[in-house]
Amino acid sequence: MRLPSPARRNVFPHRTLLEIVREDRISQIVIAGDSETVPVLMEHLPQEVRRMVIEGPKIANHASEQEIFSATIDTIKEESAKTEAEKVDLLLEAYRARGLAVIGPEATLEALTNGQVDETPVEHIAGTNQ
Repeated sequence: MRLPSPARRNVFPHRTLLEIVREDRISQIVIAGDSETVPVLMEHLPQEVRRMVIEGPKIANHASEQEIFSATIDTIKEESAKTEAEKVDLLLEAYRARGLAVIGPEATLEALTNGQVDETPVEHIAGTNQ
């Protein structure tokens, strides 16, 4: 994204951006760019949006759309892997705390039946690693 000319920088569409974020239930936004543009953009974002920003790669102004797309996808994959690893760590801690998490089909079915399930991560489905 290129910022508007300095004379028009104060015309950033805050409300529209917030509406999109809220209506589409966006939880993460990747911002990539050069080291001069990203800080300027960040200071113009509403605080609610800034909390959702994942710092993307440094990209030159002359980068192609394909370069930007590829770098953004890589950032999303890295962030997703970190998030998933954190969830697994939390679940293992809960399991080790005895009673705060279950492992295995029988224990999971019992917890589901009792209405005690907040999240059900499933790694293997029908013998394939998804």
